[in-house]
This record gives sequence, C-alpha cells and structure tokens, in this order.
Amino acid sequence: MRNLIRFVLRYNFPILFLVFELIAIILIFSHNPIQRGKLTSQTNSFSTIVFDKASEVTQYIHLRRAIDQLAKENSLMRSRARAVRPDSIDSRGSYVFIPARVINNTVQFENNYLTLDIGTRSGVEPDMAVVSPFGIVGVVKTVSPNYCRVISVLNSQLRVSVRLSKSGYFGSLSWDRLNYRDVLVTEIPSHVSLEPGDSIVSSGYSSIFPSGEPIATVIEATPAAGGNFLEIRARLSTDFKKLYTVYVVKNTDIKEVKELEEYDNEK
Repeated sequence: MRNLIRFVLRYNFPILFLVFELIAIILIFSHNPIQRGKLTSQTNSFSTIVFDKASEVTQYIHLRRAIDQLAKENSLMRSRARAVRPDSIDSRGSYVFIPARVINNTVQFENNYLTLDIGTRSGVEPDMAVVSPFGIVGVVKTVSPNYCRVISVLNSQLRVSVRLSKSGYFGSLSWDRLNYRDVLVTEIPSHVSLEPGDSIVSSGYSSIFPSGEPIATVIEATPAAGGNFLEIRARLSTDFKKLYTVYVVKNTDIKEVKELEEYDNEK
C-alpha cells in the first residue's frame, strides 16, 4: 500500500491528465451521435477482421490435424492390407507403415536428402524404406530421437532393385542427375518389349522396400553400350517438389531374414 501511495504521489499529474482525457472522450461520444456511430463502426470492423483471422488460424489447425489423422488411417490400412493378403506378391514380409511429415527436402544437388519429423521414439531405424502415397522416396540413413535423415531417390549413391510390371523382368534404377523427375533403369535384356507408360515397381529383392511399390513409368528405351541390355528413361511416380506426407516402412521380419541370409553366406 505504501508503494502504491508513493507511485500516485510521484505520477499524480500524468494520472490526472489521463483521467480527464478519459472523461472528455466519454462526454464527447455520449452527447455526439455521429462520433459514437463512427466509433461503433470502426470497432465492429476491427472485431470482424480479428474474428476472420482467428477463424482462418482455427481452420488451418483443424486441416493439419485432419491431414495427420488421414495419414495415420492410411498407414494402418496399408499395413492391414498386406497382412490379410499372404498370397500376394506385395506381402513379402510383414510391413508396418509409419506416417511422417517432410520438414526439409532438396532436389537440386547431386546427392539429395530429406529430413522427417519422426525418429527412434517412433520406431524408426537406419535402412528403413520411405515411400509416399504415389511411390518410393528413399532410405533412412541416420536417426535421432525425434527426426531422421533420408537418402533420396534423387541421390547418385542410391540404387534400387526394380521390376517391370508387364514382363516381370528385373533391373536396377538410379538417378541420372538431369532433372528431378526422371531416372534410369538398366540391366534389362534388350529383347524385352517395352512401351511408353509401362509401370516400374519395386522388385522386393531386398528387405527394405516392399515388393510392388510404384516407382516410375517408362518414357523411352534405347540399346545400351554392347547391345545386350536396354537403357530405360523413366518418369518418377513421386513428385519430389510436392512431398509432404510420407511413410517410413518397417519390415518386422527383417531380423529373421538377415540371420538366415548370413547363415547361408557363412556355409
């Protein structure tokens, strides 16, 4: 109380000035309908703007939540779909799809990477596949508790085993570094018949990518050096400049598969 009295005594003139100003404003708007109408109109306009902006923010938050929820539901549906189709070529191993958001992504370098907003706390480990709703994206390289770094398909160090959907022939896919939409597929025999638009999918010949994941479509095929194989230029199914929601793919059988393969190699 003593401090309050000291404050009032010290600033008595400014306080009195503000009190008189407030009284004057009240008197003006109380006895002047025109001024009161203008003030009311401006107040209503300001309130409308504030409420509109608040509504936009609320809608954005709800939209983000809806997108995340949809990603989780889609992830669960994909995992269940593989589990209930044991006779399908897409069901090699038992795969779980963990939804994630892309928070950083490059396409302009020779070796491009992505950063996702999930890590070891979500069950992510190195060498797990990453796919989008449209096709493969890359392979997890390093992981922290809440984030992971992914080697993009647009990386000269990454090669992916692929299969031609129509003929079943297997080959190898790599990025040719010419643009972010196109890749090269090699090791396909030269006698294989191809047409533009033919689909290319993951082969399943590794424990990383599930078999049958979309990858690209054929643009053109030309004889490679030597004439025994084709060099196929293909258009990626995933547009890496539009990536937002992706899935980290966990193969729950990978440990058993690796132990079996290591045992055979030791013999």
